[in-house]
Amino acid sequence: MSNDSDLKEAQQAANRHSMQDGFVIVMVGLVLIVGSGSFVIPAYIVFIAFFVLYGPKALESLRERYTYPRIGYVQFRMEETATRLAAGIFGFMAVCFALTLVAMFIVQGTISLDLIYGWVPAWIGMTMIGPSVFGADQTGSRYYYIFGILAVSTGFAISILAHDLGRLAISLYLVSLGLVLTITGLVTFGRFLRKFPILESAGEVIDEQ
Repeated sequence: MSNDSDLKEAQQAANRHSMQDGFVIVMVGLVLIVGSGSFVIPAYIVFIAFFVLYGPKALESLRERYTYPRIGYVQFRMEETATRLAAGIFGFMAVCFALTLVAMFIVQGTISLDLIYGWVPAWIGMTMIGPSVFGADQTGSRYYYIFGILAVSTGFAISILAHDLGRLAISLYLVSLGLVLTITGLVTFGRFLRKFPILESAGEVIDEQ
């Protein structure tokens, strides 16, 4: 039992170490900001496809230039299959959507297609609980819970107070959340550069079991 606990702590420490550059936070923030435009101008969905296709490559390029020369390279072994992970994500999103409809009925007294867009921020906010809990579990850092609480509270606030804005409410929510993440990630990256000088010998691969 203690061996499993020690392995979990080692994996969390390695994950925290690899996330110190802030690039993932910036990337998620930019995706939310760009995605917000697609609810106002549908053609913006093309930019989301761009992030999906080239985002991982851009992230890897940035880390090869700034991260790995400073703290080395950590390679993780995934235990869950992509199919199982995707099923879990979509199942969780479906549960969150059902809870959003319940919240809509409690606040509005009805469930209507006309109100759906205005309540999408609340739904997105609840889905953000998943990444928040996952990040906390993988890194052992409770700061990820702050993001989940912020996402849920602002999502419900916009849905309750500005649901009549429809798609614009979704855009405002995604932009505000994206800006918070992007700024947080950039500040984290700035601290990372100051904290870690470039290592003379980089490129060592640590294979986490």
